[in-house]
Amino acid sequence: MISVDDLAALPTMGLEFVAGQAGGHRMVTWAHVCDLDDPWNWVGSGDLVMTTGPGIPKAPADQVEWLDKIVDAGVSALVLALGPKSPAASEQMLEAATARKFPVLTGRFDLQFVTLARAVIESSIDAERRRIAAIRRLYDVNSMEVETGQSIGKRLSALEKISGWALCLWDEREDTVLFAGRHAERAGLSDAPDTAAEAIALPGDPHLRLVASPLVDALPDKPLLAHVVGLLTMEFRYRGAEQDRLRQSGQELFSGLLAETITPSAVWPELNRRGLTEAVVIACWRSTSEAEPADGDVHRRTWLDGLAPLLFRQGSQLLGVVPDDIDLLHRIAEAVGPDVVTGVSSTLTSNSSFPEVVRQAKLAGSRAVELQSPVVRYDDDQTVSMFPATPAEVRSLVRGILGPVIDYDRANSTDLVASVRVFLGNDGNWSRSAEQLTIHRQTLVYRMNKVTELIGFAPASSRGTALLWLAIESARRTGIDLADIVAD
Repeated sequence: MISVDDLAALPTMGLEFVAGQAGGHRMVTWAHVCDLDDPWNWVGSGDLVMTTGPGIPKAPADQVEWLDKIVDAGVSALVLALGPKSPAASEQMLEAATARKFPVLTGRFDLQFVTLARAVIESSIDAERRRIAAIRRLYDVNSMEVETGQSIGKRLSALEKISGWALCLWDEREDTVLFAGRHAERAGLSDAPDTAAEAIALPGDPHLRLVASPLVDALPDKPLLAHVVGLLTMEFRYRGAEQDRLRQSGQELFSGLLAETITPSAVWPELNRRGLTEAVVIACWRSTSEAEPADGDVHRRTWLDGLAPLLFRQGSQLLGVVPDDIDLLHRIAEAVGPDVVTGVSSTLTSNSSFPEVVRQAKLAGSRAVELQSPVVRYDDDQTVSMFPATPAEVRSLVRGILGPVIDYDRANSTDLVASVRVFLGNDGNWSRSAEQLTIHRQTLVYRMNKVTELIGFAPASSRGTALLWLAIESARRTGIDLADIVAD
């Protein structure tokens, strides 16, 4: 393709801007000679319209209307090579063109329209050749990167060079960038996608967006961008189908383990292939309202990339063989439902009785519902015990768990206890808790680190979540203000 500015710069054409030079960057895809009084019915977006003028109205107001219709048709520019009997372009028409940044150029009446059209057409054909070559490179490079096992982020970097766009993949549901090319990282798209950038949904997944921003000093090509979308769509459709297959086979394995037709030692190599290489537990996710878990696509969540837990739906419970990772347990609970709590078994080993470990997870899940606690572990005696029976026992429990934090707040006029309460109330969600406290997320991280320093365990750990929640909930149920708890 060629721009209007480039056409005007060709010395053999003798073209001069008479209006709308600010739109000289517009690209011209084709050229038409049209002396009719309704050229907008015969041309399209990106076209260059050339006329000797017999179709131009005489009245200035009619000329403005005539020009507006041409501009509205998406025409890139107008070339006037007016004959002796054609009406002159009025000041009003030229002012309207300038206001709309629509290039109007003039040439001699004997201007060789064929030569001008040839220049445009040859440029378009050359651009199409380059595009076809670029498309071939897109597919070749992507195929090569896939074969060598490169990550999607590295592949996006390679595709950026060919397409002329900075690229990143945005998960709208998780509100986060999953993968970004090097140019996207440098442009800051990986931190906060630019609202002015292109955001294209990947067909087949309503939550994924390809965010693209033109590279500096590059000529971004939208048809090339469409091919990038196609490549990513094929990949994520394949990934989705593979994740569905793993979910189904995982459910069958879980069922066999529960019926004891398969032993844990027999499936241990399969667990390793699914990314379950560290300590694993059985988790039981239940809604405090006993609602059915909305777990239909939890296995497709992007934060499970490279990990395929065994998930098994049983009535109003979702059971799973998962890594012993508190953040992951919380994330799955949030994905399953807004009021879902988690019961966690003891560590599963290749010699464990699988039905017994499942029973542990279910008991811990029942206790989590009873206590309204986000996470309860079967092997944490203090966590699963009943609430203290008397105010004195409550004060003793709170003092033993939260005493150093309460003392620190009282001595330094800080809000650590309030921050812990909000943090637990939001199931350990950092962003939501910081927003509710009207503080920066990093400030909340500092506060939780200070709490960890004071009490010896992290609020976000499974132990911390359970013990701190038990202390705060016991005080709430008894009507005791934590600020009134004093040292013994």
